[in-house]
Amino acid sequence: MVRRRVGALVASHLGSHRPLSLLHNRRRWHRRRVVRYVYILRCADDALYIGETSDVVARVRKHQAGEASGFTSARRPVTLVYAEPHPDRLRARARERQLKRWTRAKKEALVAGHLALLKRL
Repeated sequence: MVRRRVGALVASHLGSHRPLSLLHNRRRWHRRRVVRYVYILRCADDALYIGETSDVVARVRKHQAGEASGFTSARRPVTLVYAEPHPDRLRARARERQLKRWTRAKKEALVAGHLALLKRL
């Protein structure tokens, strides 16, 4: 039975653009591309929380329920004030780290959409 499956995979692979070495992990080729988001929440005490997720709506619901972060669970309710898409997790995490290092004034300018002020800060 196992030989038949492997034989069928090899036979179906002939003429394919995929390298034969990747046949052992076919799921890699069928995984759909997931967009990652960096988001900013404004907490009840006016604190800003920055995070990264693939589903912003579900993540905000978790924050509202107090299940996502200890920081936001003590500062509920939270409001989503900014979100930006990224093609992969690596770039989203890099952007999250970058935003976390910014000053409060720079974060507020980003949330407000004041790009000219953002560049000056």
